[in-house]
Amino acid sequence: MTRDHYYRADDPHPPPCIHQQIRCLASGCIVPLIFRRIRRVDDRSRQAGRQVPSVQVPGFDIATSGRAQLHASFNRKPAMTRHARIELRDLHLPVSIGTYGPDDVVPEAHVLDLDLTIAPDRVLVASDAMAHVFDYDPLIAEIAAISESRRFETQEYLMTMIVDACAAYGEIMAVSISLRKFPVLGGTGSLGVRLTLAAEDLAAMREGLTS
Repeated sequence: MTRDHYYRADDPHPPPCIHQQIRCLASGCIVPLIFRRIRRVDDRSRQAGRQVPSVQVPGFDIATSGRAQLHASFNRKPAMTRHARIELRDLHLPVSIGTYGPDDVVPEAHVLDLDLTIAPDRVLVASDAMAHVFDYDPLIAEIAAISESRRFETQEYLMTMIVDACAAYGEIMAVSISLRKFPVLGGTGSLGVRLTLAAEDLAAMREGLTS
């Protein structure tokens, strides 16, 4: 919208650019500029003896009467939900994955990264006692046992078994898991898979575990 392009108060169909620009101003950064433009149009309309209408735009209530008044109700973002996260990094798993020929690159290590979302009251605790926090040691021991339980053909199936183990803990609200191997070529590079599961995904998995 250019500086010289104003909405005429007697025009029942204002230019779409005005509605579009006002709708894009939920941040409020240039609402004062819109206010000044509407006020100037309002002044011109009063001088011409025309009745000044109200402009209704979704998300805003722009009422112009006499000198224009601007009332903006913004769609505020909801407050961010508090959560806590346990972060496990660079855990080398005792696992054998895949079948390799004489010319294939055999990985030296399979490395696990794991993020577990838990309730913040498991971190913001009233006293220094294990009873108040999430004890992740049993889960890590279970992950190690899963890794050593068999030879795996794929990283993905091992990840699935680890996520199943995580779902058995009701305190875990969401999971992000990454499993990567290295090297990939010429002694360099790593290659991995990442999976993120939200609360509803874990809930569905838990239903499957209990059915």
